[in-house]
Amino acid sequence: MRMRYPVVLVLVLLAIVALTNSTASAATYVSEAPTPSIDPGAFATLNTLGPELSAIFDAPLTPGLSSSAEAFSFIDNPVVNNNFLFIPPDPMCAAGPEHVVNTGNVYIEWRLKNPLVAVPQAKMSLETLFAGTPGMLPSVIPTNMFDAKCTYDQYANRFVVVVLQVNSTRTDSRILVAVSKTPDPNAGWWRHAINSTMVIGGVVRWADYPGLATDNDALYITNNMFNSAGTNYAGSRLWIVDKAPTYAGPDGSIVAPVYDAWALSGAVAGTGLIGSTTMPTHMWGPEPPAVGTFLVSCGISDGVNEYVNVIRVDTPLVPAWNWQLVNAGDISSGAVPAATQLGSARTIATVAGRVMNAVWRNNNLYTCNTIKPTVGIDLTQATAHWYRLDTVALGALFVADQGNVGAEDLGAATHTMMPAVNVDKCDNMAIGFSASGPSLYAGAYYATPLPTDPPGTIGATMPLALGMDYYVRSFVCGNTASSRWGDYSGLSLCPIDESTFWVYNEYAGSRGTITGSTCPSPPAPPGGYPEDGRWFTRVGSFIECQTVTTAISLFDAVETEGGVSLRAEFRSDVGVEAVNVYRAVGSGDLQLIETVYGGSERFSYLDRTARAGEYTYQIGVRDLDGEFFSPAVKVKVTGPSVSLGQNSPNPFNPTTTISFTLPERELVTLSIYDAAGKLVRTLVNEVRAYGKNQVTWDGRDNAGVAVGSGVYFYRLAAGKFSESKKMVMLK
Repeated sequence: MRMRYPVVLVLVLLAIVALTNSTASAATYVSEAPTPSIDPGAFATLNTLGPELSAIFDAPLTPGLSSSAEAFSFIDNPVVNNNFLFIPPDPMCAAGPEHVVNTGNVYIEWRLKNPLVAVPQAKMSLETLFAGTPGMLPSVIPTNMFDAKCTYDQYANRFVVVVLQVNSTRTDSRILVAVSKTPDPNAGWWRHAINSTMVIGGVVRWADYPGLATDNDALYITNNMFNSAGTNYAGSRLWIVDKAPTYAGPDGSIVAPVYDAWALSGAVAGTGLIGSTTMPTHMWGPEPPAVGTFLVSCGISDGVNEYVNVIRVDTPLVPAWNWQLVNAGDISSGAVPAATQLGSARTIATVAGRVMNAVWRNNNLYTCNTIKPTVGIDLTQATAHWYRLDTVALGALFVADQGNVGAEDLGAATHTMMPAVNVDKCDNMAIGFSASGPSLYAGAYYATPLPTDPPGTIGATMPLALGMDYYVRSFVCGNTASSRWGDYSGLSLCPIDESTFWVYNEYAGSRGTITGSTCPSPPAPPGGYPEDGRWFTRVGSFIECQTVTTAISLFDAVETEGGVSLRAEFRSDVGVEAVNVYRAVGSGDLQLIETVYGGSERFSYLDRTARAGEYTYQIGVRDLDGEFFSPAVKVKVTGPSVSLGQNSPNPFNPTTTISFTLPERELVTLSIYDAAGKLVRTLVNEVRAYGKNQVTWDGRDNAGVAVGSGVYFYRLAAGKFSESKKMVMLK
């Protein structure tokens, strides 16, 4: 889903493609009309905050963010993508044990997540990630890659990235697959290419708008299939990839069986449709016996009711098929509108009808799309909608619960779109989505209903990133086209605790980077049709499920004479492996400074390296179920000033110890003088360390001769500091 624009000058046109309705023997069904996610003319042509939120309605509580970080943005594109700009960003994320990966058009980056750090460990174009992959199409400038998606395969502990590739005439296409060699993406990737060019109905087709999911047995990739002009849709296809050879490497071109699941399952005969955008379901085990995944489609209607099309794939490496059309009722009516926005009459595209993603857990199948509700406060708006299908009886699925994500708590007439769904181990569902409206800049949000909430309800809307300005960016000549947004968003789940959600989405940032000042066709008025909207993205985490094996009951950090003292109390039902100590200096990111191993449930630690300044501390308690974090505690360290202590013992014979304290590492002179002011001994003339220092005088002068009884003075000089004290030797 990519449109692109060179910083110098290129315009990209968007084609609107309609899918002809088909008829079935028992009823007439229509589906959402898949359109290409890249424009037909592309390759030929190319050879802070918005308004305050209104009061939150009386809705169930949605947890706030535990962490967030700014990620890739519109203005980053030229740096990694040959000076070209791209819309929309297609944000997608995947959480692993220690990292969160986010992908988009046409980039990938990853960063540490425990705790989340602002600066990614890697940030590159997808061209860089896949460079040299056997079987891929030749690379071009700016790129012929698009529609990146990523996931974390918790069964095999690997990250998986999929991106599509097509030649300039769209008569040859590839699915590129990257699999991390270990759970750490820094350890390298195996890269593969799948030839996705197909002849369907006597016409060469290319693959577009992928779906990506895993179960214990296989990797599932779906795509919409189009002719070269992008004007004729030929249904959806499913590639089932055997994980064993793909994950083992080396790089290579692989042949994965491809299936017309709609035809094989009876869905074509049953609906009269050749297909619709279809997404595979990410499975959270244990799975039903023999079940691989569920292929899910939405946006299907008989003119009254809406349906969720479900194709069950059993024994996936030798697949068997089961098709069911599940009635969701009269929930959507008419064309889904584009979204309005604050500050501009230009609208934002909403990607209506099509399924966004699907997940399965504990005999429930969850999915989502964007509809135009038939009743209620969201009647006239694009509205994210979620479904929960009961799968206890695999042959008789039904909608157990469903509801709208209206986000009217953000403001009246708010539009919501591009949802993503996931569910944690406590069966808490979460929805990430975009929202925009007449009183709201386009931003990124999320909400959660609990299993105990009334049917059809959703929790209060929480912001991932509030829009900062209006957004106009279509790369289309004219001043009426809807701005490209989405085309999807990311919502992942930590595979270690299966409780922490990771949400990734775009929001409208500050305007700039003007394009469209000239327009070859149609002729543009003076000044052209300038566009200056800029998308930004943010990744964040939140947690709903609180049934953890580790509980931290106390944590504080205070300044002491030797540095900063930390103390904590916690318990673990499965035993503590270690405690990680994190520290941030000033407004910087939290960084791991030490790992303390041991099983005690009372923890203390002294940070002797803290100098004067402001710090933030946090601990992470690690056990067999993962790492559990304390609240972050801020502490201001005043640090020691230069001071000179009284020698001890005093009087002395023949030795005594002199102590002094330094606020930083610096050059120090410590000298002994007799009562007449004559230099007796220079004890120190060197750079000494921060903090407390001690020096012993043995009662001898610089020549090594023992001095007699009497009064002596010792003097400390450090920078601008100078102080003397008296001492007495008695023999």
